Amino acid sequence: MKKLLSVLLVMAVLFTAVSCNKESEGDADSSSRSVEYTGKYADAYVAMVDVVDAMEDYADALDKVETADQLVAAIEKFQAKMEELTPVMDQLEAKYSGVEDFEDLEEFAALEARITEISTRIAETTAGLADIASDPAVIEAMMQLMVE
Repeated sequence: MKKLLSVLLVMAVLFTAVSCNKESEGDADSSSRSVEYTGKYADAYVAMVDVVDAMEDYADALDKVETADQLVAAIEKFQAKMEELTPVMDQLEAKYSGVEDFEDLEEFAALEARITEISTRIAETTAGLADIASDPAVIEAMMQLMVE
């Protein structure tokens, strides 16, 4: 469990450093989703779904970015969401530190598949944003995200 939680958090932060978001009215985000899961590790599953949803929101926004300001807004929005989720993930990491069978559960395997899919989307879209990512405001926002 600790390994999976760590991988999720590290991947989320890394993908944030190279991704972006365009805020627009009416956009759905992970805060509007709800997950019902009553399995053995329900609390961990729900928390990991929240992290994956935040990554997916970020990837969705990345598709819409056209300016450095939009990229900065995306980084800041994702950073705020991850700051909100980090204490929960830390608590779960401590709670399940000795658990090794998460990766064997079908539900968690499905989350890993979603992470792979989202990561691919982010990488592909980010490749086209190199000129925007070099803006000083974007670099500052990325550095702040990595520090937090």
